[in-house]
Amino acid sequence: MELSWPHIHRNNNEGTIVFNPSLSFDEAEYQCIVSNIHGRAYSRTVVLRRAALTQLPTLPPQQYIAYEGEGLVLPCTPADSVPEGTLIWVTVADLDSTEVIPVVTSDRVYMTVTGKRIYNRWHYPRT
Repeated sequence: MELSWPHIHRNNNEGTIVFNPSLSFDEAEYQCIVSNIHGRAYSRTVVLRRAALTQLPTLPPQQYIAYEGEGLVLPCTPADSVPEGTLIWVTVADLDSTEVIPVVTSDRVYMTVTGKRIYNRWHYPRT
């Protein structure tokens, strides 16, 4: 059986197929089947998923007001990704800088599964 898509190639004398480039519609389950006059042999099924990471929307900085002793929630909707990505919050040293400092979590500062950073019992640092 010949492959009918120009971006999928089979190596000669092998069962290996190569997707170059992989395209979104290639995502599917694949299985290798070998047959002759004695019957058929089947490989296990392989699931093809393309790696992806959607971009977060570029939004201007938003200001939140924190009242000492009260909780604060900073929302973040994680980007869709395959494989699943890791979400972290950082403190931006300067809005014109690329320098970032990871936010340390604790029993007071934590992150929900959906990516929301929650500060409970907010206290301003004493100087």
